[in-house]
Amino acid sequence: MVDCDQWKKTDPVNTIHLAPLFMPLRAVIIDREHDTAQLLSQLARHCPEVEVLAECISGNLGIEAINRFRPDIVFLEVEMPDLN
Repeated sequence: MVDCDQWKKTDPVNTIHLAPLFMPLRAVIIDREHDTAQLLSQLARHCPEVEVLAECISGNLGIEAINRFRPDIVFLEVEMPDLN
């Protein structure tokens, strides 16, 4: 196994870049305000640790997305008019 920090110390010219050794968090965003859901999604897409699977604008659609995609994390508006 290559110790990247040690490699850089001993040979700074020939540094290597390894792919991340983790899977990104799979996320679903649920917010009744479409603009807010889109903004949060855009912010999350700039973070390589997060993969946005779905944006939902209702609680019912959110439940469908959660059942379909089985995300690791859900960004959820707490007070949804159809499911509170």
